[in-house]
Amino acid sequence: MTNAYLHNINKVLETIAEEEQTKLDAAAAIIRKSIKAGGIIHAFGSGHSALVAADTINRTGCPVAINQIIDKTDDMAERLNGYGQTLLRHYEEQYGLFERDCLIVISNSGRNPLPIEIAMGGKAKGLQTIAICNVKQANSLPSRHETGLNLTQVADLVLDTHLPIGEASLKLPKTGLAVAPISTFAGMFIMQSILLLALEGLEQETTDIPIFVTDNAGIEDADERNAASRKRYQGRLRRFGV
Repeated sequence: MTNAYLHNINKVLETIAEEEQTKLDAAAAIIRKSIKAGGIIHAFGSGHSALVAADTINRTGCPVAINQIIDKTDDMAERLNGYGQTLLRHYEEQYGLFERDCLIVISNSGRNPLPIEIAMGGKAKGLQTIAICNVKQANSLPSRHETGLNLTQVADLVLDTHLPIGEASLKLPKTGLAVAPISTFAGMFIMQSILLLALEGLEQETTDIPIFVTDNAGIEDADERNAASRKRYQGRLRRFGV
């Protein structure tokens, strides 16, 4: 079954690359604009989608100017109306939310209040808001938010993961149980693609690109370079995800 799993993963990634290219470019332009203006990319994912946001933090080859909004309830409040407003308010008090920044919200279902309220709150502060979401899934079931809106109806720009409803891509032969989820692959491909495109665009304008480097690649002054890059955004970034 692993060959079938690999096939399904590749099929989804290829579909994203073909169907979402215009929106990938648009998202990259938003990110590039924020970085040029000295802003921060705020990233939030609820549930397993938090992995997509976390994968960019202090990560080799990723922009330094990314900060993760972390839900410290470990998703226990994901369906609670009003919690997202409280979480974002506390986050803003510590790290700030400014119009020069942008916001990326990742949610496979797009129906739970927490990611919806994070997106709403970011937009209310004037941040351009990008959603990474399974559009088919979001539109297949009612929203759990009190407004009745789902994430795709709130964000400025929606990047579709093109996943099957429920995200599992295979069924066990005897029981028919759905297995082999692929949302993390899709989400990370989209996230890293828009960051890559943004950095590629920046390189056309400047060689001063604040990205994380690693001494594992033979860059002996990597720690010093990373520290200098982080200093640009002092007070606006979590320290090692805490």
